[in-house]
Amino acid sequence: MSVPEKWIRVAGKNVFHSPDISSENPESREDSVRKDLTLRLKHTCEHLTRVDFEALVSQMTHEQLRGERILGRRIRPC
Repeated sequence: MSVPEKWIRVAGKNVFHSPDISSENPESREDSVRKDLTLRLKHTCEHLTRVDFEALVSQMTHEQLRGERILGRRIRPC
């Protein structure tokens, strides 16, 4: 069974466009990414010191934002 084209087009728009930052939400994209990463990594990286954890979150935030700025970039294999 094939997937209708309109489903693919709609899904693609959600994947390639970052969320709009409205005036109601003054939080910047960087703050939003940093907060999300902190919440998701908090329990996984308990063994790291606070300084190391902050450095990791900062580096991951930078990479996430850099990746969002490059449209059409292919993800390289590890």
